[in-house]
Amino acid sequence: MAKYEFGIMENPPVKGKRYDEYNPKKYPRLIYVYDDDLDPFLPMMNGEIYWHTLDVRADVIAMAGINLIPPHTCLEFAKIIAASPALSELENLLRTAHSEEKFVILFGL
Repeated sequence: MAKYEFGIMENPPVKGKRYDEYNPKKYPRLIYVYDDDLDPFLPMMNGEIYWHTLDVRADVIAMAGINLIPPHTCLEFAKIIAASPALSELENLLRTAHSEEKFVILFGL
């Protein structure tokens, strides 16, 4: 089954730098979420998101790419998925990132 991976970035992304490398060891607080659990919520998960770099702003998640999610957007996404028991670990990660004012990196399918 396909999965998304979410991790809290200990350091904020740097403008001009691309985050193209999949390196799960770099993000110790990395979790995975099955696509079947997350996909129903993706159409509602709109907000400030960046694709691969802070130079490319988007309003939707790139399902097959790398996304950088700012802290305030993390809180909005946590609220959207709050009703899903299957996504409780993701909700906690997003709320933690928001409270710590950290970005989340999302590795798509």
